[in-house]
Amino acid sequence: MSKALCIAAMAVFAILLLIFLLDMLIGIPFGRASIPTDIWFVLANGVLGTLGFFIFRKLK
Repeated sequence: MSKALCIAAMAVFAILLLIFLLDMLIGIPFGRASIPTDIWFVLANGVLGTLGFFIFRKLK
């Protein structure tokens, strides 16, 4: 069960990272409403992805 949660966290990381990077770079889907917010979301997603990866690796 915990491996599934780690994989789910990494999947959420990938989806949100793609969304906010696309918004920051080309303005899709939010039309570049706030670049600082995009940067903070990318950084927070980096933390989520890193934690999910390290815990998944530890569970193997």
